[in-house]
Amino acid sequence: MDKEELKEKLLDFWEQVRETSANIWEEIVDRVLDLWDSFKQLPQAAQFGIAGGIVVVVLLAVLIPALYSPSLPVIAVQNTAGLTGEGNWISVRNESNKPLKKFYLILDERYIYYIDKLDPMTQVKILNKDFFTRLPGNRLGPQVGTDIKGTKLVAVSKQGKTEIWLVERKGGLFGN
Repeated sequence: MDKEELKEKLLDFWEQVRETSANIWEEIVDRVLDLWDSFKQLPQAAQFGIAGGIVVVVLLAVLIPALYSPSLPVIAVQNTAGLTGEGNWISVRNESNKPLKKFYLILDERYIYYIDKLDPMTQVKILNKDFFTRLPGNRLGPQVGTDIKGTKLVAVSKQGKTEIWLVERKGGLFGN
């Protein structure tokens, strides 16, 4: 088979796809118009009932995912005592039996850190200076690079969202 034969077969195939698509579209439009005609012949009370039901279903379909976000099973602790010489850090632990994937840690709405995967019942220690400046759309800006302290940490992913209030630990080894 040479180039011309292949080109001709592809053009024939494309023409068949276009014809089939046009036939399917025409059938869809005909059925929708038939449903609309049937709907218009119903009593007005039935029309209002059906329209109201559709509005309720659409509102529920939009509002439930927007308002309900399952809680991510993570806990976090911030260490600001400086005993290790590394500076301030936050330890985040996955408390579930499933790995958490592709989530962001947002510190005080200003800083952000991305974690690709956190295995079940494991934890990761993140130096506060390794956070990034948070840009619109949860994009990573420049790395902070200085030792910051946070008060609120939000863990966000497609799997859910959790807010964690970080308590600043002041004092030495015994929490004086």
